[in-house]
Amino acid sequence: MAANDAGAQPDFNIITTSLNTAAAQLGHCANLLANAGTQEILQGLGRIETKMAGIEARIVASDRNGVARLQNSFLIATGDARLEALCSVLTGNPIPNFPARVADIEYMSATRAGIILREIGAPTHGGIHAKRARIRAFCGLRPAF
Repeated sequence: MAANDAGAQPDFNIITTSLNTAAAQLGHCANLLANAGTQEILQGLGRIETKMAGIEARIVASDRNGVARLQNSFLIATGDARLEALCSVLTGNPIPNFPARVADIEYMSATRAGIILREIGAPTHGGIHAKRARIRAFCGLRPAF
């Protein structure tokens, strides 16, 4: 049988050149992150991560505040009874300068009451008496008379 009858033979020079070209092009794939579309996706993922962190803080605060409300619900509604501090829905951490005693709620300024209500995710509208009553309710206390 003649060599011509074997059919077409591969050209290894062309194969080598083609594989080198493919390897060079695959090396450029690392540059894909520089594309605007990819950057938008990464920014979107960053926003999702931020929102998830906020949701996690709210869940942690909600769990902790449920326990605090339960403990506070056994307190006498007036006087020197020590309050279990509520946690911020913004951070999940205890609210700084939270009233230490039940009586401290009644002496709280409207500004301070508004800050605490924002920290616990409660409405901030109304006068000082409404704000104090809302804080008492969120603490798990019975209404003051």
